[in-house]
Amino acid sequence: MECVDLKENIWGIQFPPAPETEDADSKALLECRNCHAVALMRLSLVEVEVLETSGILSRPCLTCEEVTSWGYAEKVVAMEPPGEAATAAKEPPAAKGAEQRRHHRVSLQLPVLIRDYYGGVEITKSENISKGGFCFVSEKNYHLGDGVLVVCPYNPSSQNIEMRAKIVRLRAVEGTNRKVYGVRYDSQSA
Repeated sequence: MECVDLKENIWGIQFPPAPETEDADSKALLECRNCHAVALMRLSLVEVEVLETSGILSRPCLTCEEVTSWGYAEKVVAMEPPGEAATAAKEPPAAKGAEQRRHHRVSLQLPVLIRDYYGGVEITKSENISKGGFCFVSEKNYHLGDGVLVVCPYNPSSQNIEMRAKIVRLRAVEGTNRKVYGVRYDSQSA
């Protein structure tokens, strides 16, 4: 399906044009606190820290046509990878229902480093994060219960602290070699 009217916003989210050079910037799903418009915004790691500390950033809003306060999106927007809707429909009704996670998740794409038990290293991006862990997509094979060392956010130009974590969720993305993994921080490393 394709929307032929370029002015039509079928998702209800503003997507900024991609920059000419895609670097390691983070992305977050933010909401204007004035008009409640939702936009996927590129953020520097400094802006991510400001957002984590204060909960608010000042950014221009296309709808308000002025600089307004933005915070993490309050709207629940489906961020499932392709093919997930069909898989979710096959789950038994008992699997659906109230949120079972301990911490609230936000849609935030940060560079992350994953080091497996054998020393293999992968640098990827988070899909969402919480105080207790994060979700990422990878073609690499991890197994439920695997212990890993993670850095989130990962900054290649600074010293990073690795945290112990465990793979607690695994879901294949249909039609690809990719899998969605959920990582929970090890409570002993905090």
